[in-house]
Formats: sequence, structure tokens, C-alpha cells
Amino acid sequence: MSKTKGPKSYIFQTEIVTGVCPECTANTLLVGLKNSFYKCSICGETLEQRVNGVIKYIQADKDTRIALRHDEDGP
Repeated sequence: MSKTKGPKSYIFQTEIVTGVCPECTANTLLVGLKNSFYKCSICGETLEQRVNGVIKYIQADKDTRIALRHDEDGP
């Protein structure tokens, strides 16, 4: 007898930070989606956070991979 698994569950945590969006150049709230990826609350641009002595946000494009962490112990 095989056991069918339901839909996979993912952990999705958000974070709100302030920063300057390089696309619209506004000092704005950025909504953290996953690890170092953020969305500008003004123009909606997806940004990648880079830390090299100072935090900067750069535009994330079609080649940028955003990985989701699978919740192994989920419902």
C-alpha cells in the first residue's frame, strides 16, 4: 500500500527594511522575499541585496535564481 503525499509546504518569511531602490532612486521600504531578495514598495522592482562593506541593492533579472526552502516537517 503506497502513501500519497499532499502538496509540498514551504517556509516563506518576509522582512521589511529601508533602502534606496536603484530603479526608481527613492528611499523606500523594501520587502524581503527570500534571503537577499527584496521588492521595492514604490516601483515593484525585484532587487538583490549585496553586502561588501556596505549594503547595496541591485536589480534582479531573469537569470537570477530565487530558491525556496522546502519545509521537510510541514503539515
